[in-house]
Amino acid sequence: KLTKFESFEAQPRDFWRSTDPNTFPPLAPFVSGMTYAEPCYGVGDLERGLGGLGAIGVWYSDIDPQVEGIGQRNALYLTKKDLRYCDYIITNPPFSWPMLQPLLEHLPTLKPTWLLLPSDFMHNKQSRPYMDKCKYIVSVGRLFFHKAGESLDIKYKRGTANNCWYLFTNEPQETRFRGWSIK
Repeated sequence: KLTKFESFEAQPRDFWRSTDPNTFPPLAPFVSGMTYAEPCYGVGDLERGLGGLGAIGVWYSDIDPQVEGIGQRNALYLTKKDLRYCDYIITNPPFSWPMLQPLLEHLPTLKPTWLLLPSDFMHNKQSRPYMDKCKYIVSVGRLFFHKAGESLDIKYKRGTANNCWYLFTNEPQETRFRGWSIK
């Protein structure tokens, strides 16, 4: 059975824009003043949002860059050397399992990795091996993701799915949950 998010019309490269302003504030206590890599850059939505939190982007790439000046790189080929100046990897990855699973296998071996994923991720059987290495789950709530070419005016749009930021590491962890409410 497909999740609510996966039942949406397919998008090339599983590309959904993360422009909802509620995406970023829950990460502030964790990333302010920290450096990060964004290996699924898209059109830079996370860079703009994270910059407002005081996070410092030092590596940007995408498998199919949509913005001039962003390196073309498959995130599965990143190395520790590429990311030596980063504290974290922070990204809104593709949600479809055939694309997400290899990223879950690889990225946390390089650096602690924040992924924006559906809240239901933590409850899925296929997620179990990865939840053992999840240090934090930070609730974001219901977000609206945009299709390529869709209006970015979200004033009248409703969220489509509940989401969380998940921090994955390369070591087994006791997971801590942090709720979030929009004020």
